[in-house]
Amino acid sequence: MSAWIAKLGTTRLALRRRAPRQHTSGTVISSTVQVPAQVPLVIYSYSVGGTVFRGQRVRAADEPSDTAAATVARYPAGAPVVVYYDPTNPSDALLEP
Repeated sequence: MSAWIAKLGTTRLALRRRAPRQHTSGTVISSTVQVPAQVPLVIYSYSVGGTVFRGQRVRAADEPSDTAAATVARYPAGAPVVVYYDPTNPSDALLEP
């Protein structure tokens, strides 16, 4: 288990150190609080180079900056959003870099 946690930490650090992200416009498809874990699930769509992608990552790290309810309130279904993506792998995206 500890090896898995170490790898997860290394992966998060690598995500933060990547090259600058590009951005595009997107739309929130759904936004809910998952129970019983009380974590936000925000699903959004965006397009890069004519290909449509779906994402669900809000932040680069899973470190909560506010409550799940506050995150969901900030990203209601149907809302336009700015999506930040890795230009070498556009499926790697998030809303809050």
